[in-house]
Amino acid sequence: MKRKTATVSTIAALVLATSAWAQTIPEQQWLRRPHRATLFVDGGIGVPIQPSIFKDVWNTTAPFTIGVGLAPLQWMDVNVVFTHASFGVSEIDAKREIAFLGVDEIQGGRIRTNRIMGTARFIAVPRARFNVFVEGGIGVFRTRADALVDTGEPPNSNTKVTITNNMDDVTGTALLFAVGSQYALNDYWTTYLKFSWNINAGGGFAPGRLVLGQGETPGPPDGDMQFAELAVGMMIRI
Repeated sequence: MKRKTATVSTIAALVLATSAWAQTIPEQQWLRRPHRATLFVDGGIGVPIQPSIFKDVWNTTAPFTIGVGLAPLQWMDVNVVFTHASFGVSEIDAKREIAFLGVDEIQGGRIRTNRIMGTARFIAVPRARFNVFVEGGIGVFRTRADALVDTGEPPNSNTKVTITNNMDDVTGTALLFAVGSQYALNDYWTTYLKFSWNINAGGGFAPGRLVLGQGETPGPPDGDMQFAELAVGMMIRI
């Protein structure tokens, strides 16, 4: 009987000691503090998607995004972001689109877009160190293009001709749809990978006007600007 009592007392003492020791271990802060401000930056590869002339003639680019946010709920971040993307023209493809032959040189034609948006990021498992998320956003954008200048000799002519094409600036509504994953490195730093679909819904985007040939008349706008991006980012929680 005394042996059983001693055994029970020993187990109780071990349980109490283990409990007391466990209380001294700090919690993993990145798993339990949702109410924090965040700063983040990401960059990656941007690919033209629509309209078709934009996809066919302009090159991939390296967009970047900077943003600030708050985490009012464990499963949601609310952010304000700024994104810049600059698409250079493919000289070979631009020459193919020009209506007259003998184009010697293509200059300019770079398309730049700036987007300011409010976004909401929804996290799948708030207390998990590794997470997946979906994100949506809406805001405003401004897109402008450098004049595209092509120089060459038209058929049956020995005289060089220079054509300068321009595209009007476009403003409108910026939309974002994204999915991704994130991993908390420690209490403050988180890294993430994100795939996003970006739409500039303005109705006046007309990159086709930059690759008009001699004597061609500008047509209607080509459609909303769309590009996809695969980005890697880093976030710090303040």
